Amino acid sequence: MLKRVVVAIGVVLSGATVAFAQATSGGQAPSTPSGSTASQPVSGSAAAGDDTRPATTTFMGDTGLWFVPIGEVLPAKKWSVSAYRVNYDYSQGFTDVSNWPLTFGFGVGDRAEVFGAWTLVRRIDRDVRPIFLPSQPEAGGVTNDYPFVRQGWSDNQLGDFWVGTKVNLLSE
Repeated sequence: MLKRVVVAIGVVLSGATVAFAQATSGGQAPSTPSGSTASQPVSGSAAAGDDTRPATTTFMGDTGLWFVPIGEVLPAKKWSVSAYRVNYDYSQGFTDVSNWPLTFGFGVGDRAEVFGAWTLVRRIDRDVRPIFLPSQPEAGGVTNDYPFVRQGWSDNQLGDFWVGTKVNLLSE
């Protein structure tokens, strides 16, 4: 029952999206209520803090794109959350590994971020049994990333929890 609940939560979170701080169409500045004042930057250098590169997260939760982290970090007090499905195919044992991680990131100051990922569901399907085949040495053997997997199907398992930090020493 718990496995079904975790999978259902993962599906719901992967389909839910929220958009914040979207620019208005036509490049118009948002109107301000009467009686209040809003400061507008005059030069491009004054708005340099607002001009950031858009980025998503990697499957590990740090700022980047899919599997490639970048040197940029999240701005201070900004956060990110995402859900992925990551699939690996290994020739050893014709092994198929599927992971469903939930990732997070949080900007600490302007030069650092804390990020992480929790693999809520991991499935390992190994098609070749037994582990070692003398007649097919290229197909048999131990999968290096999962050396203790001996059964053909692992079912839904809870995976790893990773936490890391990234510091941007020199920004573009």
